[in-house]
Amino acid sequence: MRNETNYWARRANRRRFLGTGVAAGAGVAGLALVGCGDDDDGGKGGGSSLATPTTPAGTQPTAVPADPFAGAKRGGTYKTDAAGDPPTLDPYGNLSFLTKGFANFTYSRLYKYKTGPGIAPLGVTPTPDIAQSAEASADGLTWTVKLRPDVKFHNIAPVNGRQVTTDDVKFSWGRLTAPTTQNRSQVAYVDKVEYPDKTTAVFKLKSPNASFLDTLADTNLLYVMPTESEGGFDPAKQMIGSGPWTFKGYQPGVKFNFDKNPGWYLSGFPLFDSVEIAIIPEYCARSSRNPHTGLEVIHLE
Repeated sequence: MRNETNYWARRANRRRFLGTGVAAGAGVAGLALVGCGDDDDGGKGGGSSLATPTTPAGTQPTAVPADPFAGAKRGGTYKTDAAGDPPTLDPYGNLSFLTKGFANFTYSRLYKYKTGPGIAPLGVTPTPDIAQSAEASADGLTWTVKLRPDVKFHNIAPVNGRQVTTDDVKFSWGRLTAPTTQNRSQVAYVDKVEYPDKTTAVFKLKSPNASFLDTLADTNLLYVMPTESEGGFDPAKQMIGSGPWTFKGYQPGVKFNFDKNPGWYLSGFPLFDSVEIAIIPEYCARSSRNPHTGLEVIHLE
């Protein structure tokens, strides 16, 4: 039994490492800008039947204040850079890490990876994003996911700040599993998904899978898009999600601009008012912006 437990733990940890690759590249979307991807209720709102893994030996986190952002200076523009242009803005349009990285600013997932002060790099675990909870059946074949009731899309036409529902999850799951989606094989172990009401999605698995929550948190897979992105606007050119940043503009070869989403469910975040990402393909040009980090931060008074 011990060997079987170790096998599932190793499998989940390996998938977690692979699934966080894009998140690391888009750290400004998930760390300093949004409050380190943590929950606003200290973990009370979300849950699952999986036990929280212990931090690996030698990577113990350090103690942090109860509110590590209590003294943070808020506002201003965060200026950073990217190595190139994404092939498309549609997160289901290709497998490019650039597309997925920019998607993290705008779109939400059902689950995300919990990172932040005091959490060791190898200690990240799936934690609810726009899901409120995920509960597994005794046989591990059924997962019931409940949506948070306070999540809304950006207040941009034609979506206009409406509530996120399982109609949007169904639409997005359809896009992920479509024949044209290149990484649909990653969710082939899911037999079907049922949507009994506007806030509940029930995932039926072909066999128990220890990586199910990692699948929901994987930055390469399920981004929740509004149903209006089919016909209402072109997701290859426009991004409307429910994430921490609203898409303000993109000039190919020049820059991206995002503004803080005032209606984001995580109260008090993002810390900055806006983000500007310069497109700079040359490494030397990027690193010369700052000899230590390659980025520039400007606070507006």
